Amino acid sequence: MKHKRVLALMIVSILLMSTAVSFGATVFSDVASNHWAKDHIAKMSEKGIIRGFEDSITLRFNFKPDNPVTYVESIQMIYQTLKAANRLKSTIGIATKHTAVLNSAKIPTWAHEAMSYALEYNIIHQDELKNFVKNNIQANAKRVDVAVFLGKAIDMDDAIDPLPILGFVDSEMIIRAAVPYVDLLVKKGIISGDTNNKFNPGNPIRRAEMATICSKAFDLLDSGEKTVVEPQTPVKNDKENVRFIEHILASDNMLVVKDELGNQEVLRLNGVIIKVNGVTSRIGSLYVNQKIKLIYDKDNKLDTVEADNSVKEFIGIVDKITTYTDYVALTVVDENNSNNTRVFKAYNTLGIQINGVNSSAKNLKIGDMISINADGDKATNIVLMPNNREFDGILESEVYFKDTPMIKVRVRGEVLELAVNDNVYVTRNGRTRGTDGKILDVDSLVKGDIVTITLKNNKVIEIIATSLTTKKDDSGTIKSYTIGNPSQITIVGSGNLETSYNVSSTATITVDGKSATLYDLRPNYAVELKIESNSVVSIKAESIQAKDRFTGEIVKVYTNHSIVTVKYLDRSNNQYTTRPVSVNADTVILDTDGKSIAMSRLAEKSEIFVDGFLEDEFFIAEKIIVLKK
Repeated sequence: MKHKRVLALMIVSILLMSTAVSFGATVFSDVASNHWAKDHIAKMSEKGIIRGFEDSITLRFNFKPDNPVTYVESIQMIYQTLKAANRLKSTIGIATKHTAVLNSAKIPTWAHEAMSYALEYNIIHQDELKNFVKNNIQANAKRVDVAVFLGKAIDMDDAIDPLPILGFVDSEMIIRAAVPYVDLLVKKGIISGDTNNKFNPGNPIRRAEMATICSKAFDLLDSGEKTVVEPQTPVKNDKENVRFIEHILASDNMLVVKDELGNQEVLRLNGVIIKVNGVTSRIGSLYVNQKIKLIYDKDNKLDTVEADNSVKEFIGIVDKITTYTDYVALTVVDENNSNNTRVFKAYNTLGIQINGVNSSAKNLKIGDMISINADGDKATNIVLMPNNREFDGILESEVYFKDTPMIKVRVRGEVLELAVNDNVYVTRNGRTRGTDGKILDVDSLVKGDIVTITLKNNKVIEIIATSLTTKKDDSGTIKSYTIGNPSQITIVGSGNLETSYNVSSTATITVDGKSATLYDLRPNYAVELKIESNSVVSIKAESIQAKDRFTGEIVKVYTNHSIVTVKYLDRSNNQYTTRPVSVNADTVILDTDGKSIAMSRLAEKSEIFVDGFLEDEFFIAEKIIVLKK
């Protein structure tokens, strides 16, 4: 018996080893030798900025590179980066100064030092704390928020561009307050977009990404660099001096332009001559997407902006009609860019065809789709086009909002930004209703879908979508799920790797072979997922019991209720938490000498080992071993 007891305690000791990896550990079993962030992960681990975890079963070190980083963790990592680079400002007295605020926001004590520093030096604001921990659960940090935290923390205000222009496809989705810091980190080579040149500001930042930006920030800080953005010297070559107008800031007399490579710059037009078709003009004569030529004087100062207003073809929606004695002024909105508006003069002598009948511009109506050829602002030909148009493309974004719902669609190599009608008719994979029986809307679409779009009056009125044929399977146990727009599910798969997926609103769901909904799922159910276009389309769940084991200290014994509360270290977030453990007639309780005892013999503050399973969110103990009284 004694021999068995010693062996059991040895096994328990091995099973319970799950501590953060110590400084200097640089090899992780879940980071492949060709992983894109391998070197950054190794460096941050060696410097103790971001640590890994030891698997209690395999005894291997894991980094969990794809796991999300919480807001609290991101501040801790940034603080550790500053500390490792010897760039911390004074920390005297700040921890106690902010203790009350941090406690009220339920910030864990292990992060108080870093969070106090962030509050003291305006890296974060006290009002932001309410978003860090919600319902006692740490919230995952968004990429854009981490960029702001890090941009403030590296303290390079003199390097911030006062007029930052970002080149990401989704730049308009980055909040204005964050743009200067994102721009700073991009120019310093610390952060970048994805392979599609998207910044993805609202996406959760992953541990591999966090290791990478902390590594690059450390290199920047450790080098002592603190540079100021230098103005570019204008290039005199005529070909290289061609630009395309992206934004017109008429009130400030400025243009935002880009070259043929997509590089952006801001032009101040104070004292600059503007010529349109060879005639001196004003900034109001220019328009978005217009091609211009820049001419510099001998001192490399911008002297003249030359533009050609001749229009081969402009297709758009008639937004306004103003009738004058000799002509009709037509305000037309570009069909592909609602920010691009042109005003054309259609003289009374210009004949046009409306529904096959000779007519004049006076008979056009607001909302008509027209094609215009023009010389400057003088229309030379107008053709009325059908209001309903149909084209095929690939969905480049899920729905987002400006004044109205918007989507982006790639058509023949060009990305179109389209406004969506509130009553749009949506079909996806031949279905018009989701598994909940509700009619599909644009929220059910997935980036990458092949779509047929129908436009009326420059708004999308119908979308027929088909998901890409690329599929993959995944399986594991449910860790958590959220029902929303979109719904999400997080599972724990092989190697304890956590992965989160969006769930399609048309997904088919079964539990134990019976038709179900997301509301029927529970944490720790075993699931098999089918994924199309990065979205779950099928969930097969089994309500099996999920085994778990842990060690901890008894907080309270409720004999009358057959409940023991145990304080233990949660390995998923390295925080101490208290868990109620249910004891039933089948539970085996062993004392330190290996003898069976009754529940009433358990004492507070005793160290115990618990082996059991979760059932409907309650932990049922199969075995309790007293390790120390």
